[in-house]
Amino acid sequence: MKSKDRERMINVVVRSLGVSKTEVVDEALVKDLCNDSLDSIELMMDLEEEFGLDLPEYDTAKFVTVGDIFDFIGNELDMSGFVDKILKLPKLEQAKFLASLTGKMVDSYEDERGNDVMI
Repeated sequence: MKSKDRERMINVVVRSLGVSKTEVVDEALVKDLCNDSLDSIELMMDLEEEFGLDLPEYDTAKFVTVGDIFDFIGNELDMSGFVDKILKLPKLEQAKFLASLTGKMVDSYEDERGNDVMI
């Protein structure tokens, strides 16, 4: 995870929960920083908004520590960056990459207009 992303996460926690930066450490228990369950919901919504993510409720329920939250968001950000790189590839290269992951053959040909057609 990039240090700037971590700093952004810390700032969201501070702003959302009204705690000091010194309290926002990986080992801090989420339940100790939140006054009630509404605080934790608001925190997740603030993090979603800050990072443009969708944090499913079933995932947020398993966050015990601040470090759990930071790790999850860091992984999501890393994955979204990876997906962005894949989407910038030409369509045929995307198909070949997906084929390498799935083990299914992908072939292509050029149609009469010069477009790559994948089969």
